[in-house]
Amino acid sequence: MRILLLSDFFYPHISGGAIARFKFAEEAVKRGNKVVVFTPMRGGYEKREDIKGIEIRRPFRNKPEGMVPDHPIALFTRFFYSILFFFKLSRWLKRKKVDHIQTTEHIFHPIGKLLGKIFEIPVLSFVGYTPSLSGDESFFERLIFKHFLGDKVLCRSEGVKDKIERLSDSRVKVVHGVINRDSIERILDQVDVREKRKKLGFDGDDIVLTMVGRLTPVKNIERGIEILSELPERYKLLIVGDGPEREMIEKKVASLGLREKVIMLGRVGHEEAIKIMAASDMIMLTSKAEAYPTVVFEALALGKKVVATPVGILKEISEENLFVDITQNFPTIIGNMDFGKRNTQIDENMISRYGMERYTEETLDFMRENHG
Repeated sequence: MRILLLSDFFYPHISGGAIARFKFAEEAVKRGNKVVVFTPMRGGYEKREDIKGIEIRRPFRNKPEGMVPDHPIALFTRFFYSILFFFKLSRWLKRKKVDHIQTTEHIFHPIGKLLGKIFEIPVLSFVGYTPSLSGDESFFERLIFKHFLGDKVLCRSEGVKDKIERLSDSRVKVVHGVINRDSIERILDQVDVREKRKKLGFDGDDIVLTMVGRLTPVKNIERGIEILSELPERYKLLIVGDGPEREMIEKKVASLGLREKVIMLGRVGHEEAIKIMAASDMIMLTSKAEAYPTVVFEALALGKKVVATPVGILKEISEENLFVDITQNFPTIIGNMDFGKRNTQIDENMISRYGMERYTEETLDFMRENHG
């Protein structure tokens, strides 16, 4: 199949969703499909490049560099960009043969829907999460769900599926998978956990809690620092990520007298983040909202314990090492955990159920049903 993938967040973006979409495209190419990705220009990257057989096109920026997507100015420029994008793609599709269009964000669903109608191409929409599940329903999202989703829709949870089916005539399917087995196996072969902990500044008796994510209000990193303050001296906190709340978080650490117990590493690459998680004792997620948090699934695949808030898909799954609760109960949950022997083995069951291989196969099968 020849697949046109429209995505607001793709390589070189390193969010969980962007990484998963890149891996899907890579796996689809390995299976003999042609994948062309249209995504906004970011940083100093080329307007067009081929990576691992994926053709990536970045026609223009959709917002000022460094501005968060939901900033009022960014919302306006992204809307304007979507109109330009529609005409750009219309001209491109007149010259190119495409068997399937896949859209991955609300900003692209209307574009994909209209292009599908005009050029008679099946459209598959991906909806990772809807804020309406937490009571934050918007007119724009209802409009998208009711009129602008593709012939078929992929989502991550039964809650999202039910919401879409109440508003749309599209066929909806829940598909799991976000873990990149190849990356995790390669990284584990490279990393010496004991040496990594030493380089990070921890000794053998320390219990290392790690938080990975952008330092933004929705990630609620500040709450993680408060939780650390309620735990015994041997517990240490490692924060991986950067963002607008960094200064506030640093002040919080100082005000609670935790400078000797908290290490802020800033932004690191995806593979380095996995190495850090492999060297940790537990991963902590205090987010106020998530859809399908990649960091949780990667940590579970590494055999790590995870304590997380009941957000997104986490409310619907049950795993031995996953503890889902409100943050007020985190100190008690963590304090009662046994951190005896550190696990350095991959959890094969997690890979089987939540690996990108499964996600890719199920997504391509869903497309083929339209493709014929």
